[in-house]
Amino acid sequence: MSAMKPVPPWYRHPEPWLLLMVLLAAVIGGCLTLWLALNSNHSLVVDDYYRKGRAINQTFARDAQAERLGLMARWQVDPLRNVARLSLSAESAEFIAPERMNIRLVHATKAALDHHLTLARIDTDQWEAPFAPPIRGRWTIQVEDPARNWRLVAPLSDPGAPLVILAGSAKRTH
Repeated sequence: MSAMKPVPPWYRHPEPWLLLMVLLAAVIGGCLTLWLALNSNHSLVVDDYYRKGRAINQTFARDAQAERLGLMARWQVDPLRNVARLSLSAESAEFIAPERMNIRLVHATKAALDHHLTLARIDTDQWEAPFAPPIRGRWTIQVEDPARNWRLVAPLSDPGAPLVILAGSAKRTH
């Protein structure tokens, strides 16, 4: 007669453990995804999308006004003095240079890194403000008057590097 081999208990077999490891990996992945969803910044999602959509039409009008005026700006940063300087010229005689100029450096993905500057006039066509350049990366520079009648926009990879911004240049680069 042949003797039967004793069957080991279930936990001594590798198959149940392999199945449990796959299930455990799925649970850990789900928990990690939930934690990321709850703790990440949602700055790219806009709640009031209708109002933002209407505002886009207004910004197109401001870009068109900058083109009509023939605006051109030169952005430069003096790293020794930590000062940003903007020079602005216009082809149109109807352009009136404001006493202050607003600059926004908009980071491509993180709204928390955005910078807002108000430059004061130091000469007929030059404005200045204290400024320490942020990190290199994908930025957009926006130059506008305080009344928000016109706007210049251009891509910027190094906020500390000089840049010439022409009216309509954002449309040509994208």
